[in-house]
Amino acid sequence: MTAYNSDYKTTQTPLRNVPASQLADFIRLVLGATDLAPGDAGIIADALVHSELCNLQGQGQGVRRVRAYVDRVQ
Repeated sequence: MTAYNSDYKTTQTPLRNVPASQLADFIRLVLGATDLAPGDAGIIADALVHSELCNLQGQGQGVRRVRAYVDRVQ
């Protein structure tokens, strides 16, 4: 376990609202830059955005998992 002293600083990153279609397009581009077929990248992007919209991201899904998908494919 890491012990933090009083000098430890955190920063907050402001949240941004992004239309679901724009987010899905971005994820398709990111996944499309890997070895995934474009159709597969689209399916995964749609599923990740859908899980965010249904508030299922706590079940191991959601757009925060994009990096993990990219890492696994490469």
